[in-house]
Amino acid sequence: MAAPPKKILFLSNAEFGELTVVLATCDALMHAAPAVQLHVATYGGQPERAVAATSDYARRTSPAAAPIVFHQVSGPSYVDEIFRRFGSIPPSFGLPPSFWNTLKFIGDMPYALLPWGPDEFVVSLDSCLRIIDEVKPDLIGVNSLFAPGLTAARHVGAHFIVLAPGSIKDYALSKQPRGGAFWKYPIAGTAFACPVPWHQKPMNVCFMIFIVYILVTNKHLKSTASAIKAKNNAELVTIGSLAFGSSDCKLLVSGSAELDFPMMVPDFLVPCGPIVRPVPSVADVDPDLDAWLASGPVVYISLGTHALTTEDLAVEMAKAVRVLLDSAESSEVKSDLRVLWKLKKKGSYNANSPGSKVHAILGKEMASDRIRIVDWVTAEPMAILQSGHVVCSVNHGGANSFYESVTTGTPQVVLPQWADCYEYAYRAEMLGIGRWGSKSMKPQWSAEELGPTLIEVVIGKRRDAYRRTAQRLSERFGVSAGRAKAAKIILESMGSST
Repeated sequence: MAAPPKKILFLSNAEFGELTVVLATCDALMHAAPAVQLHVATYGGQPERAVAATSDYARRTSPAAAPIVFHQVSGPSYVDEIFRRFGSIPPSFGLPPSFWNTLKFIGDMPYALLPWGPDEFVVSLDSCLRIIDEVKPDLIGVNSLFAPGLTAARHVGAHFIVLAPGSIKDYALSKQPRGGAFWKYPIAGTAFACPVPWHQKPMNVCFMIFIVYILVTNKHLKSTASAIKAKNNAELVTIGSLAFGSSDCKLLVSGSAELDFPMMVPDFLVPCGPIVRPVPSVADVDPDLDAWLASGPVVYISLGTHALTTEDLAVEMAKAVRVLLDSAESSEVKSDLRVLWKLKKKGSYNANSPGSKVHAILGKEMASDRIRIVDWVTAEPMAILQSGHVVCSVNHGGANSFYESVTTGTPQVVLPQWADCYEYAYRAEMLGIGRWGSKSMKPQWSAEELGPTLIEVVIGKRRDAYRRTAQRLSERFGVSAGRAKAAKIILESMGSST
């Protein structure tokens, strides 16, 4: 009688920034070990469709693999709870860096680690426990911010690993020698350089002390932990408790020492390189856009899922693009340069109609179809970058956006929109693959600063240097290496646990 297939269960948040590393790893597992049965548990709706799409796409080239089995987790999702509590992304996450604003950001950190209230958490925890019991997996993979999944996996004594989309620093900070977490490495939200300059070290130390104080004394964390203990006799587990405590599981991070600040990597942390998801090509999903991209070098502007742009900031962006286009007319690029701008608006305004403020600046190029301003693109951002026609990615400094640009060899101009994004702007400059386009206005931007930055990266004297370095990193990491390494480690871990 044949042995039953090995089973891997992934427990994940529904938000794409977190779910994408799970989906990318599933694709690699379906190719590396098609006999292994994969299960993904997360919240319903769009995530379920994303799981099905990932499964179908992988089976095009690995038909022997079984479809991924989807399980719906009960209760409100991570972002549902964030929005219930704050009405949006926490306002402190988008404030300009300052002493008091960083303290506000740190004060909201517990809700980023654990947005669920006690009752809501227990609903998702019970659901995860039920799914684990039904599937009886040989190994569990848990998304780094999915505390109900982390708690469930630890509670049942399962062999589990953690998948994280961020950087080494995000998870290794507390393990640095000589107290480096306090004085050497910038606290998220400060926008300090690395290493922290001497005159900012005292402030950095203060922030780290406040983080420790908040994590130890926060009533929300305590009440949720008490509820879980009373209802399930379980200990609350968050990524904070794993990273700050003694971790007994591997944490696979979508990063690399070559892409991060110099630091000691603890034994439990395994840098895989960028873990990015394979996606259908632009030609597959939008032939018109594919032909348009092929008509000239493209600047691709997309500031993420949650960042909304006011009309005033859209005007500043349009003016910066105007500066770039006017400069390009007198360069070898001439009139070939194109701009694809995915604009998510804050407030009601029109950017495409004659008479609008943005159209008044870019109307000529919009009329000739050199500039497209859209609120939605059918093709995935990764597919657009992989088209080979994008010469600059203007992004918000999110981990996935940063790594997608790295793996496709695309120079970047980073406009950090959230407190945890500033470090990726520094990394782009440190690595020589791009520039921070809003240092003086962060997290907003101005045409006066952004325009010359776009010129430098796209058509300036250093453009070839940016492209060579970006291409070298792309050849070093590639679009599939990170997910393949994650899959290899998971399969090895599953073998060692049986």
